[in-house]
Amino acid sequence: MKVGTDAVLLGAWASVYNARTILDIGTGTGILALMLAQKNTLASITAIDIDESAVIQASHNFANSKFATQLNIQHTCLQNFVAQSTVKYDVIISNPPFFENSSRAQDAARNIARHNDSLTLAELIQSVQILLAQNGTFYIVLPATQQSTLLQLINNNKMYVQQIMYIHTKEHKAPKRILVAVGKYEKTIKEENLIIELENRHDYSPEYKALTQDYYVRF
Repeated sequence: MKVGTDAVLLGAWASVYNARTILDIGTGTGILALMLAQKNTLASITAIDIDESAVIQASHNFANSKFATQLNIQHTCLQNFVAQSTVKYDVIISNPPFFENSSRAQDAARNIARHNDSLTLAELIQSVQILLAQNGTFYIVLPATQQSTLLQLINNNKMYVQQIMYIHTKEHKAPKRILVAVGKYEKTIKEENLIIELENRHDYSPEYKALTQDYYVRF
């Protein structure tokens, strides 16, 4: 599975500097867990995934990184993990499957990664409410079209949006993705916009470069 822009944006945006326990739900290649380990070398990071091949790949990536001692991966679905976990996490992060009712890839692993059959957005938010520490933060990336659904689910589970970043591929285009920070206490919502590219292809905006430069060698 390739490393996508969504994951890089989410991992770069998430604030984890004071976290001691971090959970990455649906880790895939392990990119988010590795990015957060790079940000916070003292945190204990647990990554979970339902797909065995993803767990094997992430395990290999973890073992070959300098953050191996702080990373732990489990082959499990979120529903089972919630039932067994006794930990409350300072930070929870997820780049979840969101291609609901869309065409399916022939590869079974890609279907699991891209579709929400095995984990609905409602189940994800309910699980986060259980696993998140009282002063913790949940970070998620979703298509902008799912904003109203996400906000309703957050409200239903007695949590609050604390930050939103709207991701625009170009300056004059509507936002394609949203990065959202969620907590268990209410505060004034901080809203931001980020433009990825300027007029020309691969002509990245200064803001995008500043956010992601710690993770892209070319920047």
